[in-house]
Amino acid sequence: MFPQSLPPPHLPTALLLTAAWTTSWPALWLARQGSLPWKQNLRPQGEKAGEGLQSLPDAEALRSLTLEAWKRSQEWQAGLNAWMLLPDPKPYATPSKVVWERHGARLLDFGGPQEGVAVFFVPSLINRHYILDLAPSQSLVAFLRDAGMRVFVLDWGEPQKDTLACDTAAYVTRILAPACESVGRPLILAGYCMGGLLAMAGAQLLPSQVRGLALLATPWSFAPEIGGYAALPEHAWRDVGEWISRQPRFPATLLNSWFQSIDPLRQWRKLRRLALTPIDSPERERFARLERWVWDGVDLATPVALEWLSDWPRRDALARGLWQIGGRAVTPAALDVPVLAAIPSEDTIVPAASATALLPLLRDPTVLRPPAGHVGMVVGHKARASLWEPLAQWCGKIAAAQ
Repeated sequence: MFPQSLPPPHLPTALLLTAAWTTSWPALWLARQGSLPWKQNLRPQGEKAGEGLQSLPDAEALRSLTLEAWKRSQEWQAGLNAWMLLPDPKPYATPSKVVWERHGARLLDFGGPQEGVAVFFVPSLINRHYILDLAPSQSLVAFLRDAGMRVFVLDWGEPQKDTLACDTAAYVTRILAPACESVGRPLILAGYCMGGLLAMAGAQLLPSQVRGLALLATPWSFAPEIGGYAALPEHAWRDVGEWISRQPRFPATLLNSWFQSIDPLRQWRKLRRLALTPIDSPERERFARLERWVWDGVDLATPVALEWLSDWPRRDALARGLWQIGGRAVTPAALDVPVLAAIPSEDTIVPAASATALLPLLRDPTVLRPPAGHVGMVVGHKARASLWEPLAQWCGKIAAAQ
């Protein structure tokens, strides 16, 4: 029996990433570095939490690790059992209408004032747009609409035959820019994750229409010493690029597995919390709904994957001005509109240092630092106070100034 909230083919990947690090001896090195939260009775007297096992004799260290691994495996199994029994969450979507379509993409109009500045959300090409409208209590788009803004969301859809050969610049010129122009009114572009880069490019292409730019967890520098990304030798980058270039499209499952591997213990922590959550708690449905979105990824066109996963990080292309559209570098320095940058402090997908590298290039940006992760910033319990409300106030000021 598989959990209905997770497509069965993805389950082994999620479990393997957890089991490999909660029950194996290689985790001993992590324990010695203080990464595992050991109980007080497993620490030598006087040792503080976070000091790990560095002062424990090998035999006692192995015994402690065995006990902790057994405990974690039991918690993991309990969480897995709870996950498998979760019902499929009821479909949810704030009412909207499709007002533009092209190349498999759709522009969704969530309503609001008929005149004035509108907020136009640009999601990443990697994930589905509905993270912005996950549930009644987790809908950023509904919150902004109710705050008096007209809200549009671009649903990129799946790559089509005529877009599988498109690179990132082509997605901007062939889909994003025409969708913006179809609205026929001033816009605040709000880009999430890689969508922030697309929105930045759109703001440069349409300076007369764009009145503001919100960058939500948007990466900029891929340099290991700045952005926290891995440093690979040149031959490794070349091998990665060659492998990607041979694929008809880059599978979402593989990309999501890589995201999961950034923090291998994260799946265990989620399952442990689920096991401790009361059966009648609404948190269980929140878990199921979010996990469905996490694993409901979108395959990437091969040229896009080649840029994002090989070329850009290998050359730190964005920070060096190497990404160009129409012969012009895409850079925040070219923007002449108000910019808001939301940089979540606990983000592992886009390290804070990578996003922060944008700030010196912006003109007096408004900076938010939500105490959350990459996804929790948008749908977590603190999202309303740390992102939704400040974003609504910032958008309202821009709209009032027009």
